[in-house]
Amino acid sequence: MTDYYLESGISGSVESRLTSWCPGAGHVNFTGWANALDLSTWNQGTQRVECAPSPNIKSIKVHVNGIHGCSNSDCWSDPVDNTVKVELWTGVKFAGGPTGTKVGEALFVHLDDILVTDGTTYNRPGSGYLSIGWTPDTPSGTCSACYTGHHVHMQSDTAASLHSNMSCDASISCCGTQMYKWTV
Repeated sequence: MTDYYLESGISGSVESRLTSWCPGAGHVNFTGWANALDLSTWNQGTQRVECAPSPNIKSIKVHVNGIHGCSNSDCWSDPVDNTVKVELWTGVKFAGGPTGTKVGEALFVHLDDILVTDGTTYNRPGSGYLSIGWTPDTPSGTCSACYTGHHVHMQSDTAASLHSNMSCDASISCCGTQMYKWTV
């Protein structure tokens, strides 16, 4: 059995974990997903969001906007509703698709200026991570209830475990703080 990880996609802190884990904060799990986290950028404004898997992940397949990030349909055309689902694979891209074993999936919610293409498989870049988008600016009006400041909401599939360092207000660094773990 081998362990595989996904690290934090931004730098900042954990603002909410699971449902109502942090005082005054809380986020529900999307159906079929687990280990909800809201990762704040410490009010540093917009940050690039990375998919940062462990080195034993060789390719990443992406799906863009397969689910709504906000329950309010008025927000479905706003960037706060954008989602990217990533599939993590042990083999490199071959003939247009991933190879090897599918390790798991993670969901990134609230993305602006998405940098990946739906249905595309990317080989793990030399940097070790794949830029997928940016944290949006805070919207005005009804969408502000769904997105209250610069952050990214993340969840894993139900096969992953949440790393023990993911506590309320924990500091996180982009591409260096382990969040989710799969053992395959």
